Amino acid sequence: MWSCACSHADTVTMNLDQLYLDAATGTVLKRFEAAPVMTVQRFVSGLHFIQFEHWLLRWLYFLGGLSGCVLIATGFLFWLESRRASHAKKAWLGCGWWRR
Repeated sequence: MWSCACSHADTVTMNLDQLYLDAATGTVLKRFEAAPVMTVQRFVSGLHFIQFEHWLLRWLYFLGGLSGCVLIATGFLFWLESRRASHAKKAWLGCGWWRR
């Protein structure tokens, strides 16, 4: 008995279906197909492992990750400025205690 896993690099969904073939004749002995409910899990796994060849989707995935980093950085800068303004109103030294 010989097991074969087919490549589905043209889709985002990770396909884990299996064929069991007779090594001598090549006839299909058994075919394993997962339940349709597994489609969502396979899609999320395909996105996580980037197991697809769509170059445009890969770049969009990359740019989405970068935009998340930019969102965190700009939010941090806005928070710092609002904190600095709040400390200036209260006449607190804040982090500038060494500037005396």
